[in-house]
Amino acid sequence: MPVAAQGAQAPLPGTPSDVWLPGITPDDIQWLTANVTGLVSTAPNGSSTIQVDNGYDFYWYAMSHLADSAGVAQFLTGGSTTGGIPNPLVTVLINDSSANRNLQNVATPLPMISGSGELPYRLIRPRLFPANTVISFTWVAYVASGTTYTNLYHTLHGYRIRH
Repeated sequence: MPVAAQGAQAPLPGTPSDVWLPGITPDDIQWLTANVTGLVSTAPNGSSTIQVDNGYDFYWYAMSHLADSAGVAQFLTGGSTTGGIPNPLVTVLINDSSANRNLQNVATPLPMISGSGELPYRLIRPRLFPANTVISFTWVAYVASGTTYTNLYHTLHGYRIRH
């Protein structure tokens, strides 16, 4: 038996285990990603959704984002970016279909609620999205003329627990 498995305790139903043992414990780490493409000053609106798997609850504990400007490779240059990666001038409104409510009172600039991949924004405590929840994102770019975000990825870091 692997060393990690020797000390693992069987969790109570619906609770996370001490370690993730795929195929053995009812939970596992998971990243859920929403993607929106082509946000520009002339067409600033976009939307995307994430569908939580049937049979699993998703516990969200952190989030991060990545954007590229006009499909150009990013370099570690600093300046007005985080590590050479654009800090997108985009607002997002997140809606939880299981509660039928928005998670913010107004659309919020993405860098205020989400970090880079190296520095994800951590929630104080995990938030539950029950199985089959649809998480909707409404995006609005407030960029200068000529700026294009070719791809914007927003990832919810978390873990899922099988029913």
